Amino acid sequence: MNRSSRASLRWPTLFIVLTLGLAACSGDQTITAEKRTPIPIPGSALTVQGTPGTFGGTLAVALPEEITTFNPYYQADYSTREVLHQLYAPLIGFNPITGKTLPQEGLAESWEAVGKVVTIKMRQGLSFSDGTPIRADDVIFSLSVALDPEVKAPVADMLAVSSRLPDVTKVDDRTIQLEFPEPYPAIGYVLSRVPVICAGPDPEKTINKGRFEEVLALTTAPESIACSGPFCIGSYEKGKSIRLNYNPNYWKVDSQSLRLPYLDHIEYTFGMSNDDIVKGLQAGTVSLSCRLDPKTFTTLGESGAKYQTKDLGVGYGTWQLFGNLNASLAADKVKV
Repeated sequence: MNRSSRASLRWPTLFIVLTLGLAACSGDQTITAEKRTPIPIPGSALTVQGTPGTFGGTLAVALPEEITTFNPYYQADYSTREVLHQLYAPLIGFNPITGKTLPQEGLAESWEAVGKVVTIKMRQGLSFSDGTPIRADDVIFSLSVALDPEVKAPVADMLAVSSRLPDVTKVDDRTIQLEFPEPYPAIGYVLSRVPVICAGPDPEKTINKGRFEEVLALTTAPESIACSGPFCIGSYEKGKSIRLNYNPNYWKVDSQSLRLPYLDHIEYTFGMSNDDIVKGLQAGTVSLSCRLDPKTFTTLGESGAKYQTKDLGVGYGTWQLFGNLNASLAADKVKV
């Protein structure tokens, strides 16, 4: 199968859009907040409007499969995408409900397309979870990984215009330019599919090293991964679970100028059976589950003592359909 025939990358938000449109949430009222060390908030931080929430707590999430990578550019299954969505922030925001891009709600302060050239300027003073500044070099590194043919990133297909990938240039520490072979009207949406990963303390050395297919493999020490999203990795037990901690340097604040996220942790457990999920929801040990089959969803009913079920409607998950083009295969032998 060639690259252009693969399904495009999707980043569904666990708390808003679920692949099958079904969710079950627990209603634990006991919230204990961890003490957070105050870190100066940069002037370019994004303020999220709305009613302020409550800090603290751990969200316990049941996922159907084990994660397969820490690299957000690899084609990955649902469970992997859900976890990585919490670890890496995109250049530009996107609202999956309205289907519209949100130019000022990503790591980029602004972007502009003039003819064939797209100029991206990053917010000033932002940092990854380990305190490393978020620079133009990190965007160059992210795009280098995304465009590497060995990685086979779905977003690489979206960045190609007339079968040609863009030329990527660093203008200064905050500015990047992409030059396409012709104007690209849909580039805003595509940039919302570009999560930013860290190039480390020596970006030039990291980029020149190449071997981008090895970046952020599961063998990477979780504590060494610097994250741009609301959470970073606290611990990972292969085949069992992954625990995320809040990112102390996250670049969004609430309407009271308090640094987000509100949650202290997200605990993902892999491969729970439907029976265990139902028991966990009923006991309050599971906060959220998705991709429940209709039978399980019906068994739970509309609500219980410690949970509620919600039908969130149509999701933005990815479905793939493969056709057998072997003309010699008899139609009556094909099974669907």
